[in-house]
Amino acid sequence: MHSNCLIVFSIFLLFDVARCSYQTITECPEMCVCENTICKRRGKSRRLECSGVAVSCYGKGLDQIPPGIPANVTGLSFSNNNFRVIDLDYFSNFTRLTDLIVNENNATELRIGRDIRSLKRLTLKGNQLTALPPKGLTKIKNLLTLDLENNQIQDIRGVRFPRKLDLLNLNHNQLRALPAGIFRKSKLLRVLKLNNNRIDTIHNRAFKYLIGLESLEMEGNLLRTLHKDAFTGLPKAWYLNLKNNRISDIHPMSFRLFGFKNEFHHQIHLENNKLRFFDRDLLGIFITRENHYSFHFAGNPIFCDCNLINVRDEVKHLIGDTPKMVCDSPEENRGTNVNVLEIETCCF
Repeated sequence: MHSNCLIVFSIFLLFDVARCSYQTITECPEMCVCENTICKRRGKSRRLECSGVAVSCYGKGLDQIPPGIPANVTGLSFSNNNFRVIDLDYFSNFTRLTDLIVNENNATELRIGRDIRSLKRLTLKGNQLTALPPKGLTKIKNLLTLDLENNQIQDIRGVRFPRKLDLLNLNHNQLRALPAGIFRKSKLLRVLKLNNNRIDTIHNRAFKYLIGLESLEMEGNLLRTLHKDAFTGLPKAWYLNLKNNRISDIHPMSFRLFGFKNEFHHQIHLENNKLRFFDRDLLGIFITRENHYSFHFAGNPIFCDCNLINVRDEVKHLIGDTPKMVCDSPEENRGTNVNVLEIETCCF
């Protein structure tokens, strides 16, 4: 099926270009939809000429790559088909391919043997991948975005990620630990998503080499303890999401040097964990930069005593959600908002 005109962006995020065609697409796989891409107006007539093609084979029951994909393809979607193996070698000869989407195929294996230089965005959401090829991903030389959400990946130990990677999404997998040096070659990584895994351990050098990381999301894991220097290796980070874990113990130096090279307002989210007591030392190291940091603690089973009030009053500008913090104990203060606690009611 060919299209005559497309003004809006296509199903691919091929970013920045309107798509419209006054020329005929001569080749397109049967049952798939092809649209012109990378269009520019030329000459005095401002005629629109398109040099690329986006191909969608969504939900066609395919178990292999169909023939007839145009040589100038820039985007491919094979979502909701029946591929059991995703073999990227097939795509290595498409020198203009920048976007590949193979979601919801129940694929169990990813193969990469050849260099692929044009691909910038690879999306493999909703498959059944349990492991990644240890060195294969480095063959995708210019990859910027890798989306592996909703798979069954259990371990990334020994996996080498592309050097130019900007965003890595591993949400909703089965990861259990983050060992030391796991992101050794990922110095350009800016966004790392690890929500809803089973991570219960973070080595204090797990993030050591992520010198460009700005956003780290680890909501919904099984963390209980944050050790010394757990997040020290993130000098440019400004957003850290640790909501909905089981954290009950935080070393005072867990966040030391977190984001110290970034002048944005830093957010550290610890809502809905198991924190009962607040140590002044945890927040005290940030007092001199209290306008640049905010910690969020709502939803924790807070023990409200004199110490809590003293900490609240001393570092009040660092706690970003005091009105949402509610006492869990002792009994006489249960249900009381931390924001309205008074020294007389807690200490006498």
